Amino acid sequence: MALMVSICASCGGAFAAPLDICHACAALLSTAAIRRQPPEGAPARPVLRARDAVALQRLLHAGQRIGEAACRALRAKLDHACVAPPEAVPVEAACLGSRVTFSINGGAAQARVLVLPRDHSPAGWTLPVTAPRGLALLGESAGAVVTVQGARAAETLRLLAVGQQRDAEPGRTAWLGEAAG
Repeated sequence: MALMVSICASCGGAFAAPLDICHACAALLSTAAIRRQPPEGAPARPVLRARDAVALQRLLHAGQRIGEAACRALRAKLDHACVAPPEAVPVEAACLGSRVTFSINGGAAQARVLVLPRDHSPAGWTLPVTAPRGLALLGESAGAVVTVQGARAAETLRLLAVGQQRDAEPGRTAWLGEAAG
């Protein structure tokens, strides 16, 4: 008997069934489709790839390992964000695996790769999405300014550039909100 394995086009998960997209991603995309565009005049909402939203939901299910505060922040991000399939996410949107260049309170630019906690490197070149700064930048576009509660006080983060998305073409970088051509 041969075993058929399919890979979900959205989250990349492997399943022992013939499918294009897994049930979790299909449900997420169908419920998020009505929330894609903000109403006219409303501030822009972060845009998450479906696979990133699924990864955040999995982190929520493992809540004891990431803490209550991180769970609340993840839930708020998922409730507020627009969720879209990978091809519908703008190249200038920060996704898991994106290299983000940002400044804190107008300071010097810093560059990090947005990652899940399991992929975080203590060497300082990654930024986990369970950290307030990482979660605040996830889904935002180059040029966005967001406020996040830091260790001592609120911080203003400016997302200067987004590059090296895993689903984007190699070498594409968006600077200050301009879509890469």
